[in-house]
Amino acid sequence: MLSLLAIATILNQPLSLDLSGSGSSHSPVGAEVQGGDRPSENLIAKKKEKTDPNANKVSVTAAQVTSENIVGTMYYTLKGSLTNNTQGIVSNIVVYYELRDPASGKLITAGTALATPAVLQPGGTAKFTATPISGGQVKITLIEWRQPDKSAGSHSQMQMFQ
Repeated sequence: MLSLLAIATILNQPLSLDLSGSGSSHSPVGAEVQGGDRPSENLIAKKKEKTDPNANKVSVTAAQVTSENIVGTMYYTLKGSLTNNTQGIVSNIVVYYELRDPASGKLITAGTALATPAVLQPGGTAKFTATPISGGQVKITLIEWRQPDKSAGSHSQMQMFQ
């Protein structure tokens, strides 16, 4: 069990207590206290989300475009990896990406890639591959997935990769 002082420390809020004997005490600003001095699970989840921007999301951890010249024709391959940072199993993960000109930042092309394996345990990693029509700097824009209850999850990552 966490004390009110521990809750105040977690929330980075001042602790205010009424020691007058009236029996009322005040928890830190914004804290929900249940059963005496235990913080609600919702409070802890909100704090974790503030400290880790990828908490409870599927996030791309690496992405790169390579090129190969075969008989005078350039072929491009986008390869990347992602991690399931949610607390549950996810499936059917789709990665949305853009390829941008490294010098100007202008959009060259955009597309999607499916992650494999199709079902991913919490903390698990998966890979994705696509064959875009051009090269460029990779920008991951969105990751979508299905949760066990068939509801959709998504993360607007908006991150550039070299």
